[in-house]
Amino acid sequence: MQFEPPTPVSVAYPDVYYTAPLISGLQQRHDLQLHALPADQSDGSALAQHGCVFVPPSFLLRAPETRLLPGIGISAHGATGTERLISPKPLESITEVQVHPDAGHLWPILELLFLARDLTPPARVASMSGESTSLLCSGDLGRTMAEQPGHDLGLLWKETTTLPLVLGVWACAPGAPYRTLRTVLGAAVREHSGGADADEGLLHTTLLSQESDSLRSLYALAVTHDRAEANPGAIVFC
Repeated sequence: MQFEPPTPVSVAYPDVYYTAPLISGLQQRHDLQLHALPADQSDGSALAQHGCVFVPPSFLLRAPETRLLPGIGISAHGATGTERLISPKPLESITEVQVHPDAGHLWPILELLFLARDLTPPARVASMSGESTSLLCSGDLGRTMAEQPGHDLGLLWKETTTLPLVLGVWACAPGAPYRTLRTVLGAAVREHSGGADADEGLLHTTLLSQESDSLRSLYALAVTHDRAEANPGAIVFC
């Protein structure tokens, strides 16, 4: 059953810090209905309801044929300053990780980073069990713990793949008005940022070929390490 687009177009996004550069330019538009979602609800059910949802790249490991809007999203070309694994230990010595509720979308990426480096991924634990446990965090918590020793996932991804870390992309349901969404969302980002290639601090709002390659690299790593099923129609841009 195809999604039937409402008028105006309905767009949903997780209410997390890094969507602000994308959303601020959309607030005053009358041709869009904006819906803020809890961070853990930016998934397939939201996509079926709204037709266009901003999703983390880990979502694509579960739904690889989801169509993506090209050129618009959030990425980090180095350190994110927020997406961090808090631990004084080197990666090869980390055996346990507690995942903060706001950082659940980062766990598949962290696992793949360990596997890509021929390291055994740490166990995911429900609570800290002393100094042996590291903390995976995102957003404001990661920023407030900036002085704590740890590993920035943006830097780890860059070192491992030579590519930027994509934090989120616009995903569309079948039947969504792709052309309208590309035009409206892209124009809003350019108007807010002052140019198509503007940099929002550590984060970039324009996705280029490197970001597309990064998403494909993420998916290829997941397939190689049995975290996703091989699908020739994966990572499709509309």
